[in-house]
Amino acid sequence: MAEDLISTHSWFSFSLVTTSTGYFIYDATDLLLNQSFERSWEVISCFSLAVSSRLYVGFAVLSLLVEINTVFLHTRQLLLLSDRRKQWCSDVLTDTRTSGKDR
Repeated sequence: MAEDLISTHSWFSFSLVTTSTGYFIYDATDLLLNQSFERSWEVISCFSLAVSSRLYVGFAVLSLLVEINTVFLHTRQLLLLSDRRKQWCSDVLTDTRTSGKDR
């Protein structure tokens, strides 16, 4: 797949894009009901094209790398909302410092 991102794909990469398309459709439905739907249609159409034509799956997998950042952004937002951000940071720093002394 590294040589041809347009027509070559593995079973795992196709499954990843298919699952992500389902998630994006769910997310767009939620946005449609609760907020604005303006930017979601572009993402859904690109991923749906990759799934339906079985082309450009490699490019869709590469574009999913951007979504890794979302995990950290959501974790940070949850920590801010729960008012535990400072406590969590100090716990991580304390654990890091004490684990270095054990060696």
